[in-house]
Amino acid sequence: MVVAGELDLQTSPELEATLDRELELADSVLLDLSQVQFIDSTGLHAILLVLERSRTNGDKLRINSRLPAQARRLFELAGVLELLPLVDN
Repeated sequence: MVVAGELDLQTSPELEATLDRELELADSVLLDLSQVQFIDSTGLHAILLVLERSRTNGDKLRINSRLPAQARRLFELAGVLELLPLVDN
């Protein structure tokens, strides 16, 4: 699933709902954030919530390791970069 644009207060609920739906339908989901131009704490929070639910349901969510610099920095500052299930495409 490729996400583009901004992940913020307005768009994060849609991301969370879409990821939840995709995880219900698929054996696994690869989240590609390489097209994200901006992500704030609400975007990070949505990803972490879905990731937590995914872990309780069989670790079905993976994140493409090609992260934009701003997203990578946010994940580093929040102390979660090493906790994310990053995979090479």
